[in-house]
Amino acid sequence: MTTLKASITKVLAVFTISQLLACSQRESESITDTNQEREYRSEHFKFHLTEFDHANIASIAQHLENNYSRVIADLSASNLPIINIHFYSNQSTLHQTLIYPNSPSWLVGAATARDQIHMMSPNAPNLNRAFDEMLAILVHEFTHCVTLNMVSNLSNFPRWLWEGVSLFEAGQFVHPNRLAYLVNGNPPTLAGLNANWQTNTQIYEVGYLLVEYIVETWSKPQLVSLIKAYGDIQAVLGISVAAFEIGWYEFVRAKYL
Repeated sequence: MTTLKASITKVLAVFTISQLLACSQRESESITDTNQEREYRSEHFKFHLTEFDHANIASIAQHLENNYSRVIADLSASNLPIINIHFYSNQSTLHQTLIYPNSPSWLVGAATARDQIHMMSPNAPNLNRAFDEMLAILVHEFTHCVTLNMVSNLSNFPRWLWEGVSLFEAGQFVHPNRLAYLVNGNPPTLAGLNANWQTNTQIYEVGYLLVEYIVETWSKPQLVSLIKAYGDIQAVLGISVAAFEIGWYEFVRAKYL
């Protein structure tokens, strides 16, 4: 579930704005009308558009395509289906479609199946999100789809790893010196990060750092093994959860604080 707050998000853009705009001239050749619904198809994605997306959908699609190979390579994924991405111009309609009770106002997107993403259009009016931030969220939700294609049951998948992987792959880094609890030596536990998604957004501040620790201390293949083992740290990394938490904070302190 993507719940990033604009005040803590730093997007590492893969495509520059000038490159994105340059791609938009090709969009008219790929937009089709199907049952009065506007669609745009790229190699790996099908976009279901709002009335605000026609001018730059090609550049949005290209940004996602440019991240596609990197994400599936990082996660050793294969045989993914075409991913359907449904854009919305109205947040209340998005929340009604997702059928999430008491959806918080910061909810702007969700991967609901191995091949389905529902999210606000990057071009929606009154969105109060930067365009680049929405592109990062799009990569984030795509990464959730990749994860869903790697595991058979999400009900017991830990939230810290679910969000951490997507935050890392989307480049959604928050510097630890902006987080008082890390600066002051009070890092969260994994159990705490797994708490209610509607009220606890701390994972979106530290999730990138958690996966960065795994990749730099062990490896990307070990991260893949951890995903497939549903976050079983003892089985995959050979240490206890407590030792992992201590090691992670020491990694953060040494690298950033």
